Amino acid sequence: KNQLTLMTAKGFIITIMHTDGGFNTLTEYIRSKGIDHQIAAAGQHVSIVERKIRHLKETIRTILHSLPFHLAKFLFPYLVSFSTRCINIQITKNSINKTNPLENFMERKLDYELDLRVFFGQSVQLHTPETSNNMDPRTSAGIALLHTNNKKGSVLFFDINTQRVVHRDRWTETQISQEI
Repeated sequence: KNQLTLMTAKGFIITIMHTDGGFNTLTEYIRSKGIDHQIAAAGQHVSIVERKIRHLKETIRTILHSLPFHLAKFLFPYLVSFSTRCINIQITKNSINKTNPLENFMERKLDYELDLRVFFGQSVQLHTPETSNNMDPRTSAGIALLHTNNKKGSVLFFDINTQRVVHRDRWTETQISQEI
């Protein structure tokens, strides 16, 4: 439902949706939106979807095995989203106006300086958003997770000190430390 809402809010016209039986419970909702819902029979697959899933898994494996640390399970969804974004940056034979799917979706050209500044698992020092004159640290160790696709180039990071995912637009690249 969230994906359909997002796509229609962006002006995409969805006329048909191919799914497996796991989406049976949403058939009434999907059809109420004027979308033809085609459900694959048990044991059958939607070949184009299966191929895209295989490509996504290959991308995830490539990134996962290139990391110099063991990825915590709760960070895995960020890896999936980052991998999907990497795929959507590539121009395909079905690309409209020779632009990539992400640019079509965001309705703006990618800016290398903003949209491609970090990669998943990159070690950084996160700048504290508000500083004071006390002696508290002004940076903390972090791991880059995912660009937020906003016009400021903000990124989601895992803050090593607080053990939380934080949103930042200022950081300094560092070498991976023993702490990480």
